[in-house]
Amino acid sequence: MHRTQHLNIKRYEYMSKHHPNLPYRFLFDEMLKGLARWLRAAGYDTNICQTGANDRAIFTQAKQEKRLLITRDRKFIEFRHAKEIVILLQSNRRPDCAKELTQRLNIN
Repeated sequence: MHRTQHLNIKRYEYMSKHHPNLPYRFLFDEMLKGLARWLRAAGYDTNICQTGANDRAIFTQAKQEKRLLITRDRKFIEFRHAKEIVILLQSNRRPDCAKELTQRLNIN
């Protein structure tokens, strides 16, 4: 099994266990504001972190609000329990990020 698939299964299991019957809730870091606005316009529960907030505060916010943290910042995967809430996108362009997120979480 590919590492990304394994992490998505872990994330799905965590979200299902701790947040049954809830659709995905997202927190985007400031690098991905455009993608966050797209998802918000599509009806997803989407927040954007405060500009200039430190990584620990962003991670804590996502955890407290029971949101998946969507980022391209590799530092977030170093936090304890990151695999449960962090989605690390590899793409750079907004359409590519949208496609990657759609594929990884099976959303449309």
